Amino acid sequence: MQNDLHRVEQRRSPRRAALMQASIFHPLQTEHLNCTVRDISQDGALVEFPYTKDLPSLFWLRLDGEATLRLCTIAWHGERKLGVEFSEQIMERRRTERWTQARAAWHTPRPPRQSPVIDAANPAPIQWSASLVCLRTNHAD
Repeated sequence: MQNDLHRVEQRRSPRRAALMQASIFHPLQTEHLNCTVRDISQDGALVEFPYTKDLPSLFWLRLDGEATLRLCTIAWHGERKLGVEFSEQIMERRRTERWTQARAAWHTPRPPRQSPVIDAANPAPIQWSASLVCLRTNHAD
């Protein structure tokens, strides 16, 4: 109990308490599994089952009253509870982070390029490319 009081929240988005009925779907099952969502955030949820159940690491979660399915990845699991990450939100956040980093790198000032020094006394050997197909010269007739 003392440990729980000193635990630091490390989630990317805050969770809010919930008591929502939900269903789990995955392609290898013929019927859905009923469960209860105990808390939820933008990025994931805590899901509880009335009995122990083996699940694949990736499945769809539908909250009762919602038409959308959320693609979930299991982050951790206990006997009757599991923490899931909503995969689509995480992929979207990573995509946004990559674009932000790329944009920042693009706008970072770079030092001016310097021309390579050519030594006329010892010229570098010519390196031919394997993709070179033809060399054409224009001669005036």
